[in-house]
Amino acid sequence: MINSFISACDRIPSELSYFSGSITKLNLAENSLSGTIPICLGDLSKLVELNLSSNVLSGPIPESFRNLEMIDNLLLYQNKNLTGFSPEMCHANTIIKFDCENCPSSSCSCHNDGSKVICV
Repeated sequence: MINSFISACDRIPSELSYFSGSITKLNLAENSLSGTIPICLGDLSKLVELNLSSNVLSGPIPESFRNLEMIDNLLLYQNKNLTGFSPEMCHANTIIKFDCENCPSSSCSCHNDGSKVICV
């Protein structure tokens, strides 16, 4: 239901934060979403997987993503105008995979080798 609503938009609605205690996976890949990533996505406390890949998002990756303590997969690749990647984002959480390949500020993928997260 949420994905159907978002597909009709061209941006990520900040109202998603109303579901902060219930959303565990959010896949918004390939929806032609534009604009910035809302800071409030960092309030989705139960989020385990966030896929915003293959859109036209721009602006900084929100520092609030450090609050996503349960996140395993954070996929931001193929967004040509995202900036502000910080390697600490990989290490601040339990991230198993962080991929922001083809983002202009960096080309970084983080993968957990079983003992630590590695940025390559």
